[in-house]
Amino acid sequence: MLLSEWLTQKQMSRTDFARRIEVSPAHITGLCDGTSWPSRRVANAIKEATAGEVTADDFLGQTIPADPAPQTEAITPGKAAA
Repeated sequence: MLLSEWLTQKQMSRTDFARRIEVSPAHITGLCDGTSWPSRRVANAIKEATAGEVTADDFLGQTIPADPAPQTEAITPGKAAA
């Protein structure tokens, strides 16, 4: 189960959960939206705090948001880029 789903199901705020496992609320947000990865200590704390409902394996299937496409300037044929 995804951590974000678990938090919603349990009606627990990210801030309260962060306090429970002794990390920053920003780290919990990153874990929920796929922009952060849990350390071994944090993964174990999450597993314990969720009674095994969220495990390290649950983060493996999480999709990481893609980096936005780089901004490129169109080049007119026959002209060099500036």
